[in-house]
Amino acid sequence: MSILITHGIVDYTSGVRHWVSFRDNIYDATKIYSPKFNLSYSTPPHYCRMFLDCSQKRIGIVMASQDKCATLRSGMLKCYDTNKKLIVKASIEDHEVNDELYFTFKSSKFDDIVRVELHDSSALVVNKTKTPAAVKKSCTSTLSTDLAKLLCIGDYADVEIHCKDGEVMKCHKNLLAARSPVFKTMLDSDFKEKDSGTIKLDYMEIGIVKELLSFIYSGIVEHPQKAMELLGAADQFQIQDLKDICGELLASTMAVDNVLEILAAADRYRLTELKTSAMALVVLNAKTLVNTPKFKEFCTECVDKQLVVDIVKAQAYK
Repeated sequence: MSILITHGIVDYTSGVRHWVSFRDNIYDATKIYSPKFNLSYSTPPHYCRMFLDCSQKRIGIVMASQDKCATLRSGMLKCYDTNKKLIVKASIEDHEVNDELYFTFKSSKFDDIVRVELHDSSALVVNKTKTPAAVKKSCTSTLSTDLAKLLCIGDYADVEIHCKDGEVMKCHKNLLAARSPVFKTMLDSDFKEKDSGTIKLDYMEIGIVKELLSFIYSGIVEHPQKAMELLGAADQFQIQDLKDICGELLASTMAVDNVLEILAAADRYRLTELKTSAMALVVLNAKTLVNTPKFKEFCTECVDKQLVVDIVKAQAYK
C-alpha cells in the first residue's frame, strides 16, 4: 500500500507514494513540505513529511512526531521532470530518519524536478530512547491535563470572557496573560478589562472561544475541523504556536475544492509555508480554477494581489 500525495490530495493506491511539487519561474519557493502521511501504515499512525529544500538542493524526509525515529529498510526515491522523464533515482537501504533524512543532488538536475516518488517496501518505526527531554515531555503532558481541568471546573477564576449570545467563560488572568500578548496588554494596562474583570468578545462564537481557551490552557486543538476559524482567533491574540498548528491542519486537508480559501487565509495570516504549498496546487490547476465563482471571491479577498497575477499567468501558459 502507498499514498498519492499532491499538495493535500491524499489517495490510497498501490506500489508507490507520489508527491507532486510544481515549481517554475512563476512562483519561487525555498522549502516546500508535503502533507503528513503514515510512514509505516500502522495504528496508531506514525506521520512523516517529504520536502524539497530548494536552497540546499536536496530532498528530505522528516518525522512529524519528535518522540519517534524510523529506519527505511529498503526502497527507492525517484524524481521526474516536466516531461515525466526519470532524472534522479536513489536507493534506500537502512537509512535512519531521526530528525531529518536528506538526499542531496546536483543542482542542474534538482532544478528540473517537478515530481517525487517514494517507493518504500519496508520501514520500521520505534520510540526514541527515553532521555531527560522525554521525561520533560511526559511531565508537560500531565501539566497540560491538569490545566485543562482548571479551565473546565473554573476554580479560582478571576476574569470572565463574554462571548456572542451572552455566553460566559470563567478564566484566569495569569494564564491568559502568559499565553497571549494581547490578553496581557488588556489585563496589564489602563484598559477597562483590568478593573472590571470582564473581557468582551461578543463578536466571537462560544465554540471558537472555547477552542482558543482550550489551547491556551492545554496546548491541544480539540476539534481540528475548526482550524480555519481558529486561525483567525490565533492571529488576533498573537498565539504563534496555535497559528502554526492551524496551518498544518489546513495543509493536511488541502485539495482543489478548498485550496483558494486556504491560500487566501495563508496570505492574510502570513503563513509562508502554507501559502507556498497552496500556491503550488493552485498553479497546477489554474486552468480549472480561474473560471469558478470561488476564484472571483478569492480575487476580492486576497491581500497580495500578485498572487492573482501569478495564477492568471499560470493559466495562460497551460
